[in-house]
Amino acid sequence: MSDTVIKFTELEMQDIAKLQANYQQKIFELGQLELAKVELEQQQSDLTDSRNKLFEEWKRIQAQENSLLKQLSDKYGDGTLSLKDGTFKPIAQ
Repeated sequence: MSDTVIKFTELEMQDIAKLQANYQQKIFELGQLELAKVELEQQQSDLTDSRNKLFEEWKRIQAQENSLLKQLSDKYGDGTLSLKDGTFKPIAQ
């Protein structure tokens, strides 16, 4: 092996420095994108949780509706309820 040391030219050193800077910039940008992705995943998780809670509340309201309709049906029989004027019209038997 030779003990000869070759020194790069100033232009070659600038090119190497540019490449290193470009790599560092891209690594930084990839990190930013990854953080943005994590934030979006958290938002998606939060939205899914909110959707699930709303759906559970909707099912609870449906159960309340069914319970009320059963109570009214047991008390008044089958018929038609008008929420507009609060009247009930029984079905003729």
